[in-house]
Amino acid sequence: MTQARVLADLVATGGELADGAIAASEVTGLSSVATSGAVADVTGAAPLASPTFTGTVGAAAITATGTVAAPTVNASSTLQIGGTGITASAAELNFVGGVTSAVQTQINTKQKELTPNVITSNTTGTKDNRYFLNGSAITLTLPASPSAGDTVAISEMGGNENNVVGRNGSNIQSLGEDMTIDTAYAAFQLQYVNATVGWAISQ
Repeated sequence: MTQARVLADLVATGGELADGAIAASEVTGLSSVATSGAVADVTGAAPLASPTFTGTVGAAAITATGTVAAPTVNASSTLQIGGTGITASAAELNFVGGVTSAVQTQINTKQKELTPNVITSNTTGTKDNRYFLNGSAITLTLPASPSAGDTVAISEMGGNENNVVGRNGSNIQSLGEDMTIDTAYAAFQLQYVNATVGWAISQ
């Protein structure tokens, strides 16, 4: 029986250990034992100081499920919103700072610029025009089938008091009759409201 086996039996039975040494050959894995009894080297074990490991470390297997979409690469250096390139400059974009509703809608509600026309004889007017009546007994006929907001401006410039605004089937100031301009140099604006009111003086 080897001394290692005796040592194991003694420990198992609680017996006392006798002084002595165990040969390295009696303990598997020990290559040598110092005379002091300390283990100098263990075969197969890395040294405590600066251990070196050999072999290949395998990569962990990664399993992906589902479909990974390829990323969209935008090679353009232009600022884009929703894929549409922005061509306005920073200064131009700053002009709309503080806008809280559609710009075009706001523009559409503003007073239109009226086109001036000088007339000397009977005329059928069209919306968004200003008519200067330069003559006597001129009839300016309002547009047919007007829409709400249509505007016609009138200025009597000849010093006459007998020019007429023809209603053309629509009311004027809620009345189903033509309007006589009986004041020289009168200037006013008519705007169509609805079928009941018809054309009303707005300025």
